[in-house]
Amino acid sequence: MEVTRVEQRAYIKIAILRERNAMECHSELVEALGNNALSYRTRWVGKFQQGRVSTSDEQRSDRPVSVRTDLARTVIEQLMDEDRRWTLLELERASGIEKRTVHRILRNELHPHKILARWVPHALTEIQRWLRYAICSDHFARWQPDGDQFLSRIITIDEFWARAYEPELKRQFAEW
Repeated sequence: MEVTRVEQRAYIKIAILRERNAMECHSELVEALGNNALSYRTRWVGKFQQGRVSTSDEQRSDRPVSVRTDLARTVIEQLMDEDRRWTLLELERASGIEKRTVHRILRNELHPHKILARWVPHALTEIQRWLRYAICSDHFARWQPDGDQFLSRIITIDEFWARAYEPELKRQFAEW
């Protein structure tokens, strides 16, 4: 037989009227219901001892409006577009949005990845873009008359990768 929470609260209310304490109420409920009994730390014993009459939950207002709106997402997105090396705490301070909400927006909606060191070609300055364009145009102009002969004249040796961003502190390795 199933005993609801409201019925268990009614039993607690009667036990309090009989001057039983919290431990006695809980042990009697566990004896009768086993694992389905309310926990020992239930707040109802104290409420009934203070004079509460009703065994049902009080009427609550609607759930508070969440900060995680389109506006919050837009703010976080703009901050991340400016500089992707924000920490959660810095984003919280800059945006005024709670840290858990910032983390939820990043994880579930924006999907950035933590990386050790970063090399971001899309974050080039205007001058760097024009230099790349000039070099590519020059190579293309040389390739057109010579074709594959031009490509065979390009000398390659052992390459190494140079990072454009070298973290100075250990903490910077874990930045977004």
